[in-house]
Amino acid sequence: MVQGVNEADIQIDGRRWHYYTSGATDAPVLLMVHGFRSSARFFKPTMLAFSDTWRVVAPDLPGHGDSEPWDPEEDVVEQWVLLEGFLEALSLGSMAVLGSSRGGAVAVQLAAHRSQRVESLVLIAAPTKPFKPGTLDIRKMVVNEEALTDDLLREMGRTMMASRGYETARKRAVDAGALERDLRPIMGRVEAPTMIIWGSEDETIPVEMGLELLQGIPGSSMRLIGGAGHVPLLDKPLETRSIIREFLEAARSVPD
Repeated sequence: MVQGVNEADIQIDGRRWHYYTSGATDAPVLLMVHGFRSSARFFKPTMLAFSDTWRVVAPDLPGHGDSEPWDPEEDVVEQWVLLEGFLEALSLGSMAVLGSSRGGAVAVQLAAHRSQRVESLVLIAAPTKPFKPGTLDIRKMVVNEEALTDDLLREMGRTMMASRGYETARKRAVDAGALERDLRPIMGRVEAPTMIIWGSEDETIPVEMGLELLQGIPGSSMRLIGGAGHVPLLDKPLETRSIIREFLEAARSVPD
């Protein structure tokens, strides 16, 4: 375990969640939402970087990481709905929210449907609508080869295996039209100050979706990170964290 990042489990409506925390318990909350087929464990370095001023909370979404596997025969529920149950169980009120990839889509849904919970919003390469993705190979999502350590590749393989049940059930729901996959109709309901971050070399989710977020979320801003792919926090961690910190601090300084 990375020093300074704590891990715990919690039962919510009969389902076991695994989650990570760092920072002082009385600090403002920063929620981090990982992408699908991934895990919050990959946020650990970023959690440590922000734990000086934030209480950082990062759950493994149901059916992902070290949370309880999803039964492929069980119907999926919108992840933002389940995430709200997690926030209630931890007695978390309003907070800053960071979402990466499809975790960003979950964050948009939470901000649009429960605006009182989200004080500020950071979206990293978040899809806005159904599309045929580019490569799902982490070795092609990340431009910085030095970031692709053996440990990272091994852990990524493990998390992709762990999410197989959820992805099977999700595909069934997608085919039935049972999930809210097109976020364009709800983006205008996001009230929180929003920063959109995209890697200039992202071949997984097209940057045009970032522009849709920029146009659809009132008052949002966008930063393009040169030399980064789908995971700027791995390709350009210092630059990406600097952008996030500057934005979050500015958002907190704005009077209600």
